Amino acid sequence: MFELLATAADVAFGTFDLDLRAISDVCAGLSNRITIYTNAARQDQTAGLRPSHTGLQGNRVIEAHGLAIRKRTRPFRALAFAVVIAACSSTTSADQHVTTLLPNGSYTYAILERGKQLATSTIVVSRANGALTIEEHASPMEPSEKTIRTLDASTLVTRSYTTGVPERTVASVTVSGDNAVVQDGTSTLRFVAARGAPFAVSDLVVGFWFHLPATLHAARTQKLTVISLGFATKVGPLTASTSTAARPSRVPKRDSALSVTGEGATGTLWYDPQTFVLDEFDVPGHQFVFARIANPER
Repeated sequence: MFELLATAADVAFGTFDLDLRAISDVCAGLSNRITIYTNAARQDQTAGLRPSHTGLQGNRVIEAHGLAIRKRTRPFRALAFAVVIAACSSTTSADQHVTTLLPNGSYTYAILERGKQLATSTIVVSRANGALTIEEHASPMEPSEKTIRTLDASTLVTRSYTTGVPERTVASVTVSGDNAVVQDGTSTLRFVAARGAPFAVSDLVVGFWFHLPATLHAARTQKLTVISLGFATKVGPLTASTSTAARPSRVPKRDSALSVTGEGATGTLWYDPQTFVLDEFDVPGHQFVFARIANPER
């Protein structure tokens, strides 16, 4: 929920002062509601505001879809409307990534080595309970096998990871701050992330690379501590930098590029600059490619 202190000081209108706080969801595209409160009968945590905000009970001024302003003077209406417009114009670009990164839907990728397709992977993105979930099933897996990643909805940093079939979990990772617990079969391993490098989980399929551009952007970092699950569990750094790679023919012209290095290899992430959805990941040294072959189904 967006909050803006609309006036630098109390502004006098007639016989009462206004200390405006605009709480606007519509600017960030989260809902179609704008509410403004005045300082009459000021109380905290009222009028349905979350505890982190200061609510102003009574004299609700602008509410609901039609921006129906209820107050005493025409000058106030004009000011209130101007505040709303200013709030929207100044915050839409800053908050837009919250609602557009990795849109919900289904994404399919081809896994290629030396130009030959080895497998396909289908990823499904959904959101619930303050978290973003990425489910993945790749064609070499058992029919019911899948991986599930849970990311923080704001920073897109990994909270948990599981892989297996409904009746049996093969491996799991649980992250709490800078600490991670890996359960792999009968083994339990504990790791601590490098400073400023949140945890992420890599396996032998696409899911990690799928969310990597968005996570680096949302978490405002260029490095991660990567837990690699595969033939053996390993932990190491991954760093990102500007890419100078030539654009492959399959990659849309609008795409942005990011170079990532880890475990002695360097690859290039090609992604949509608006949604940060991965279009292609290339590792030239290994002639290895993940290429998107289907658009999201919404």
